Amino acid sequence: MKQPDVLFMGYSKAGSTFLQKFFQTHPQVFIDRIAARHLFSPSRVTFSEKERRQAGQAKLYISMQERLCESVIYKKPELWPQLKWESVPWNDLSKAIDIAPRKIASAWRTRFPNSKVLMVVRDQVTWLSSAYSYYLDHLQPGHRSFIDFCSTSKGKVLLRAGHYDLTIQAYIDEFGPENVKVLSFTQLSENRTDFLRELCEFFDLSPMPFTAPPQNSGRSKTAAKILKHLPRWAPDTPSLRKLGKQLVPLLGSKSKYTLSSEEKRFVQSFYDLSNLRMMQLLSGAKSFKL
Repeated sequence: MKQPDVLFMGYSKAGSTFLQKFFQTHPQVFIDRIAARHLFSPSRVTFSEKERRQAGQAKLYISMQERLCESVIYKKPELWPQLKWESVPWNDLSKAIDIAPRKIASAWRTRFPNSKVLMVVRDQVTWLSSAYSYYLDHLQPGHRSFIDFCSTSKGKVLLRAGHYDLTIQAYIDEFGPENVKVLSFTQLSENRTDFLRELCEFFDLSPMPFTAPPQNSGRSKTAAKILKHLPRWAPDTPSLRKLGKQLVPLLGSKSKYTLSSEEKRFVQSFYDLSNLRMMQLLSGAKSFKL
């Protein structure tokens, strides 16, 4: 089987679904979603004859796993990299195996030394807001504030992963700046055509127009507020959630949930130094804007 040419290692909720769809439709690309398995469970990496042929014929073979950026695995390989609510206690990291970004970068370079690296980052305020909204229903009623989320194991992992400079530095050190491409979700949001053109130029792919299919853009502001303020005594059952979904359109706004002004200031101040270092690392990338 041909070895991956590119590691697409994150970030989640930063256009990864859009890019996966783009790569899947590009005639010069073969993509899988098992980058973590390549590293931690290589014996479980299997492909059909058709997939082997497609990978061999492709100009670019991309292995993707957007949560590699989180740098945490769990004891059972089949649970990694997802945090399973039923299997891994939400507020308990004792069963987690912490791996620094540099160790993952080094492991990938050792296994696939000729790879390039792709990552897409998103400003931490909207990134964490999206993650918080997504995981709200995993929190217990009465304990669903943003700070409550940050106190969970998932929240702690994401807070650390938001120090983009540490991850970028690790991959630049291992692969060299010429082999690491960092793009921003802002670039994708503001000008999709330019974003894809820059991406294709870096990987020497033919430019291709692409219209993404409709996809879930996140929990609405109204739905998030209902979940956030559900009292502790309320029965958090599937039937109640279904009723809530039916009521959301009647309650108004479909705008997506955002953090409060105070929460935004906290996140911005928390990452100020990290973002300064990131911009210094990417000083040669003139089009980059977080």
